[in-house]
Amino acid sequence: MTNWEAFVSVVLGVIMRKSICRFQEASLMAMELIAIFASTLRSSSMVYMQPAMFYADLG
Repeated sequence: MTNWEAFVSVVLGVIMRKSICRFQEASLMAMELIAIFASTLRSSSMVYMQPAMFYADLG
């Protein structure tokens, strides 16, 4: 009976480790996408929100 318990324990440990690694990879990818999205929003707001330049008529 102990052999089965040890086997199940090892299998569950491997499955949990792989699951945690996959969640970690997914969270890192999500963080990178969020950073790209935030920088895109920041740069687009700089382009669209530039102060208008008014030139006075010197004539």
